[in-house]
Amino acid sequence: MGKDYQFKANIPAQSTEITGIIKNVPTNLTNKKIFTMLSSYKKIISVRRFTKRTKIDNNFILQPLQTVAITFATSVLPDYVDLDGPKKPLDLLSLLKSNDKALNLLVQSIIKMITLNKTQDTPISSKNVLEVLNDICNPKAQGIYAALEYIEATNLNFNKWLIISDSMSVLMALSNPSYSSGTNYIIYNIRQIYSRLWLNQDREIRFIWTPSHIDVSGNDLADKLASSIVKNPNIQQIPVKNIKLPGSDCKVLIKNIIKDQWMTHWHETIQIKGKWFSSINSEITQPWFIKGKFINRNFYSTICRLRLGHGRFNEHLFRLKMIPSPNCTYCNNDIIQSLDHIFFDCSAFNIQRIIFIDNLLDLYKEALDVPRSIQDLLKNTDTFYPIYDFIKNTIGVI
Repeated sequence: MGKDYQFKANIPAQSTEITGIIKNVPTNLTNKKIFTMLSSYKKIISVRRFTKRTKIDNNFILQPLQTVAITFATSVLPDYVDLDGPKKPLDLLSLLKSNDKALNLLVQSIIKMITLNKTQDTPISSKNVLEVLNDICNPKAQGIYAALEYIEATNLNFNKWLIISDSMSVLMALSNPSYSSGTNYIIYNIRQIYSRLWLNQDREIRFIWTPSHIDVSGNDLADKLASSIVKNPNIQQIPVKNIKLPGSDCKVLIKNIIKDQWMTHWHETIQIKGKWFSSINSEITQPWFIKGKFINRNFYSTICRLRLGHGRFNEHLFRLKMIPSPNCTYCNNDIIQSLDHIFFDCSAFNIQRIIFIDNLLDLYKEALDVPRSIQDLLKNTDTFYPIYDFIKNTIGVI
């Protein structure tokens, strides 16, 4: 009927398409080339580079920019796009059925190569594996790279390969299309060799994450095989390549060294000064206020003064020779007006103290669990609100 009357249906583009942008795309790549290089789990309709109208010698030309618009056949942008990735989705079940021999060979090669983590060209043995880079380099990433090298070098006539890894962080880094100076350089090496395999050798490679060390029978078996191969003197030893330490790992290493030196200096210093604060904060940690869940500037200054043991109470003021006596001026007893005295003993604040203790019992549940000194209370950030309220309702400011 619609054909007879020549009806036309107009569907708004915003309901069927959406456009996103990518930046830092080399200007020597054409739209057609970019279109062939990109892939996504959402269908890509078109690619269009942004241009800028520039005047040169009284003539206007369109100068290509490094920003490219990508239009998808969907109403929601995909989480990522792949560069130099396969265009056609691959059915995993078909892959397993058609390439079981290749998968078996690949698993064996990964088991042999997953321990390639030394910085010197020395054979693998049970004594030298991961001696240097176990804590600071990424052995899982290097293992994946070694497996891809094996695929590139092998003469086996298999075009579909499956790499199974238990490192979610490595696989997430590989799926992230962005570029960052802090990214492990091995990730970029993996992307390069992956692109070569797909473009030059027409090999399709898939990555699958598997849980590690949680009683998965196949995974446990792979771990046992890897251990037996490393310890078996009859297995041909694999030379380990010179693995450069990534800059991101160097940053972590330097940070840990600085922190260790800082801790040593801290423990030496608190023997002489800062004993009050060290009794509350014995280790170097993130500042208590970093979560930003507290209320105002006066709150921060009050808690900081209490943690440092400095404030407008007579014991501290007398120590600074600002007043003639350290005794309490609220209860007029011959007792030093310390912070513990103000919070736990001063008779002038008995009513406020009842409310204070009641608030603490909401936190500690049992009366015997409530600390009996202000220093012990200040170790728990949950007590900061009751402490601040007690100060406001008694001496007003510390």
